[in-house]
Amino acid sequence: MQNSVKRKRRYLREGLFLITVLLALIGFRVALADRGQKEDVCWWEIPLIAHAGSGIDGKTLTNSLEAMNQAAKNGYRMIEVDFSFTNDEQLVLAHGWDEHSAEMLEIPEGIPDLETFRATKIHRKYTSMTVEDLIAWMKKHRDIYIVTDTKCENPEEMKKEFQYLADVCEYDDELLKRFVVQVYDAKTCDAVMEVYEFPNIMYATYLHASEDMTYWNQVVEECSSRGIQTVSVSREYASTSRHPVTPYMEFLKEAGLLVCVHTVNTLTDVERMRDAGADIVMSDFLYEGDLQYLEI
Repeated sequence: MQNSVKRKRRYLREGLFLITVLLALIGFRVALADRGQKEDVCWWEIPLIAHAGSGIDGKTLTNSLEAMNQAAKNGYRMIEVDFSFTNDEQLVLAHGWDEHSAEMLEIPEGIPDLETFRATKIHRKYTSMTVEDLIAWMKKHRDIYIVTDTKCENPEEMKKEFQYLADVCEYDDELLKRFVVQVYDAKTCDAVMEVYEFPNIMYATYLHASEDMTYWNQVVEECSSRGIQTVSVSREYASTSRHPVTPYMEFLKEAGLLVCVHTVNTLTDVERMRDAGADIVMSDFLYEGDLQYLEI
């Protein structure tokens, strides 16, 4: 009788062990399937980009840790960030060093050093980030792309910034392929590629955009010669089929380019930009879940 009870207990333990192993294998296969599904999505198929880390508490352009965490929590798969050098040549996430940035940090206008930048809360509550902080954050959020905005017209300065980035990443392909690099012309593109052959490039027009069609012909030609397939434009250069004002979006689309429009913060404006031909929009406050309410 005692042996029979022992056998039943042993069988029960073995059964529970087998069930546990089976469940673990099922969970592992599901996780692999989910991971594969995420990797199958190309960045240019993602319809929404968070602008400057994403808006938080009604505030924009913070590029802060809290904004980035909120963007990830709310399902953003692409987040744009701004790069700027401190006066001791450390690369940080900041929307330049203009009057607005000084107000956010409550520091005197001008370029701060790294110590001042790190020690200062944005709007007295949000955590500022260095590029080193960004890379550490990316290692914890492996399914998110980062769109760069350097606001830098000088090719040598661009090269310097991306050399810094590549060094911090230790030329890790898994990290560097998750950057979507905004370039501003052929020269800045070539400068970045001298550092590393980034596979994901977006041609940003906001620095040099003009009403002269000569500029837009240059954009198309340079995208074609360098294999760039996505162009970002400011919303004032987009028009709709119902209200045709400017031909620029139509011209880019006819050239076979994908277009990202920035910065768009209402669904009505998203509908207008989609009507104009936008494939991607950049926003401070909209989430991908909001796009289900579009009427297009």
